[in-house]
Amino acid sequence: MMIIAMARSGSWLFYRTLSPIKSTDKLTTTPHQAALDQGSALNKPAMAVVLALFLTSPGLVLFANPISAFTQASAVQLFNTHAYINAVLSAAPVNQTVQDAQSMQNSHTPGSNQ
Repeated sequence: MMIIAMARSGSWLFYRTLSPIKSTDKLTTTPHQAALDQGSALNKPAMAVVLALFLTSPGLVLFANPISAFTQASAVQLFNTHAYINAVLSAAPVNQTVQDAQSMQNSHTPGSNQ
């Protein structure tokens, strides 16, 4: 029930394009009816998003195995905290790395005996 409620509220927020109409006429009190009466234009950004989602669906079906493998590998890396901790702790400090780069640059200057 919670999923249905969240889906309905998301749809309501996504497709709500008109402000509520303050009218005493009982026939045009809903935003949908008012839009029909006013002949409002198509909501182009919303239509583009929906169209893009529909067009990407076949791609997800065709490339399901590579996408699944990618997400699986990403999840394995995210949950492998030991490798991340080792990589961070074994890295050289920034100042040391800069000094090493400068000493390498100075040793390869023209006129050196190497």
